[in-house]
Amino acid sequence: MKKQIEDDIRKQQEEAFKAKQKEAALKRRKTEEAWRKKEESLKKKKQEDALKKKQEKLALEKKQKQDALKKKREEKAQKKKSEEEARRKKCAEAIKKRQRNDALKKKCEEEALRKKCEEMAQKKKLEEEAQRKKCEEEALKKKCAEKALEKQRKEEALKKMCEERALKKKCEEEAEKKKCEEETLKKKCKELAQKRKRENEAQRKKRENEAQRKKQENEAQKKKCEEEANKKKCEELAQKKKCEELAQKRKREKAAQKKKREEEAKEKQRKEALKKKRDQLALKKKCEDLKKQRKADTIKKRLEQEKMRKERALLNKCEQEQRFKKWEGEARRKRLQAEKLKRISAEKALIKECEEKEKRKAEELKKRQLEKALKEQNERIRCCLFKTLEKQEMQPGCKVSIIGTGAVGMACAITLLSKGVTNNITLYDTKKDLCNAERMDLLHGSLFVDGLNIKKAESIKSTKDSRVVVVATGAKSKPDESRQNVAQHSANIIKQVMPELVKQSPKAIFLIVSDPTDTMAWVARKVTNLPYARCFSPGCHLDTARFRMLIAHIVRVSTQSVDGYIIGGHGGSSVPLWSTVMVGGIPFNSLLPDIGTEIDPMRWSNVHMEVVKAAENVSKVKGYTNWGVGLSVTDIISAIFQDSNRILTLSTNAKDMCDIEDEVFLSLPCIVNKWGLQAVIHPQLTEWELKMLRKSAEILLKAQCKVKI
Repeated sequence: MKKQIEDDIRKQQEEAFKAKQKEAALKRRKTEEAWRKKEESLKKKKQEDALKKKQEKLALEKKQKQDALKKKREEKAQKKKSEEEARRKKCAEAIKKRQRNDALKKKCEEEALRKKCEEMAQKKKLEEEAQRKKCEEEALKKKCAEKALEKQRKEEALKKMCEERALKKKCEEEAEKKKCEEETLKKKCKELAQKRKRENEAQRKKRENEAQRKKQENEAQKKKCEEEANKKKCEELAQKKKCEELAQKRKREKAAQKKKREEEAKEKQRKEALKKKRDQLALKKKCEDLKKQRKADTIKKRLEQEKMRKERALLNKCEQEQRFKKWEGEARRKRLQAEKLKRISAEKALIKECEEKEKRKAEELKKRQLEKALKEQNERIRCCLFKTLEKQEMQPGCKVSIIGTGAVGMACAITLLSKGVTNNITLYDTKKDLCNAERMDLLHGSLFVDGLNIKKAESIKSTKDSRVVVVATGAKSKPDESRQNVAQHSANIIKQVMPELVKQSPKAIFLIVSDPTDTMAWVARKVTNLPYARCFSPGCHLDTARFRMLIAHIVRVSTQSVDGYIIGGHGGSSVPLWSTVMVGGIPFNSLLPDIGTEIDPMRWSNVHMEVVKAAENVSKVKGYTNWGVGLSVTDIISAIFQDSNRILTLSTNAKDMCDIEDEVFLSLPCIVNKWGLQAVIHPQLTEWELKMLRKSAEILLKAQCKVKI
């Protein structure tokens, strides 16, 4: 029976687990269908935009065609004019060509005479160069022959050296072989002696007489081995002597051959030197004769050329006088034609300028239309991603006023100074003695901070013209006091302080750090009617930091490599967005689909519980939490001063976000820049996350309703 009951229980659990898996699959399908619908709507919008663009393109093409027809008509008229001008030019050019041909004929005749003279001179130069080249070639041949002889001698010497080395190597190898054989014989003799000694030691008692005989035999064998070794050594010495004698004989023969070759080379050089001297003398005589003949020929040619030049000069003078008369009439005609051409070219230039201007205008219109289309697309994407808030007036400067000099306020001041966000800080508290003491304590370290400026706050007017105001005032909880009473006391303090702060700094950004942060931010906004972009609280910014830190410790990665957000109310009603958790770009949701839920086998929900209990664990020992809050506030202020457009989870109005209809202040991912909150992002949540966010909104709405304003 027990087994059957246990089996039934197991079956029920398995069926429940399967049902939960089916529900999760259905939820995924629904989310996918919602995404598909959104994509289809975006596609339709893109198609409509494409149709509009096509219509605009068609209209532009029609205009371009009309302009092209006009241009063609104008081009035809211009072609007719250009043809008439071309005919006139041809007539003028024909007359010019005739005159040019006559001049060219005369020039050609003169150039022909010059070329003949130059050719004669070049022929003589070529003959002289040919003779020089022959002499140089003969000298080169002699040098090449000498080099060849030297190479042969070197090659023969190298061959002999190689042969000698080969003989030496052979002798050395034979000597090494003999040594090896001797060593092997010695080893064998030693091994035999050792064996025989062992046998003698075993048989000493039995056969002493036989041992003596064997010793005598061993001594005889040793003597024989030594005699053989001596004989081999003598033979090796004799072979070495023979090799040395052969090497000396070869050296002597080489020396004799070298002497013979040197004597033969010297005799050849003497004979060649005598031949060169005879050839040089003959060449000198020939060169002198040729120079005399050339001088005579050049004198004759110069006289003939002078006569020809005088005759041509006379003819040229007569022809030039006739040409001048003709050129005067033609010059007048050319001037008139040039003036006409200038006018026509100026008209064409004007037409081209007008056409270029029209083209530029059309291109500018296209660019503007494209830019508008891109802007519209970007705006649509932005609308899908986040809800933009109105831009507000910005207070110049970097002054930060901190209201409340308790543990949290001073933590904000110290972290702002240490991180170098600003050096211009104003501290204000109703307890003036404590405020001045904290101010002096910070000023004592002014040596270690560049340009430290902490003003003495005698009244709230000292916060005038602040760019950011951090409100860290609030009521301390008593042992038996309820949280509602504490929240009401904090709300009363904010109602008194906020209107006066807004009067002094109407363009400032107000960060509400008082606990509970969400309800106090709502109270501050209701009292002052400030825009949502300039009145908000840190909310779950510190919770997200704790969330990422714990995941990083589990995975053993740096916290900067972990992404993930916590939204909703600050504290126990916060909602972890497991769908946004990523480590190194890898989403956890893809590895563990049921992460953080009740079905999660690894129970990652414990991480969120540790985030919720983190403040309680610290405050039990310390009494309060301040350093984490101070660092989170400095991070927000640095994002404002740097105009970074960073996404931080801050507490602001969540109306019309995630199906929330009421004005509730809770944490959502917000874009932070110099104006405060630029936009609030529409988070893509799972069904479980939506349920948890709605519960958080209900809890915060009840808390807001309980506070009396």
